[in-house]
Amino acid sequence: MLRKLIYIIVVLGLFFIIIACDANLTHNDKFLDNKYIEMYDNYDELYVFNGENTNWNASYTVKIKEASTINEFTLNYNWEIDELLDGKKLKYYYESSAGKGEQIVELRSGPLSENTFKIITLETGNDIARKDETIRVVVQIDEEVEEFTLENE
Repeated sequence: MLRKLIYIIVVLGLFFIIIACDANLTHNDKFLDNKYIEMYDNYDELYVFNGENTNWNASYTVKIKEASTINEFTLNYNWEIDELLDGKKLKYYYESSAGKGEQIVELRSGPLSENTFKIITLETGNDIARKDETIRVVVQIDEEVEEFTLENE
């Protein structure tokens, strides 16, 4: 009887630990989501960098609030997305003084119907793009590489 009681206490203890950990993770996710939403429309400084080449145009937006920064990089293909398909691999990245954002996308017909690709990050600390710098953008589809720069408005 004592063994059953100890077993039940241990199982209940583990159950409550799991619930507490899950609640903590949910709280942290909500904190990050709320911080992002709060900063998205309420920021102290805003930098917007734009640039293009024949096939692509891009923007890099930096929103600064105290010690936090939202970096939003948007890459748009200037033509019909169907021209890019057929199982090709799209790799794109941007480089600023604050760092590098990179993404790889498998291009195929179906759910990918947009010609817009995004990278959004929420950063804390001192690594912030300078408003007077030039942002380097590299777009690679299979072996073909295109490069252009973004300038602050």
